[in-house]
Amino acid sequence: MAYPLQFKDLLKHLRKTGFTVRLTNKCHYRITHPNMNGMVFTGSTPSDFRASRNLVSMIKRNMAEAS
Repeated sequence: MAYPLQFKDLLKHLRKTGFTVRLTNKCHYRITHPNMNGMVFTGSTPSDFRASRNLVSMIKRNMAEAS
């Protein structure tokens, strides 16, 4: 799967592909999907250049557990 490496672009891509991306009161993103077990949380201002890759990895793991 090809995905954008810029964090904001990745969030837009997730929204387009059926994920729900919500900002929490503590300035984190809560990401859910009907086919995913639970939810994934990530910071809203990632300081690590690997943030997008880490987020995709967490989502892939949760999706694999659901199937």
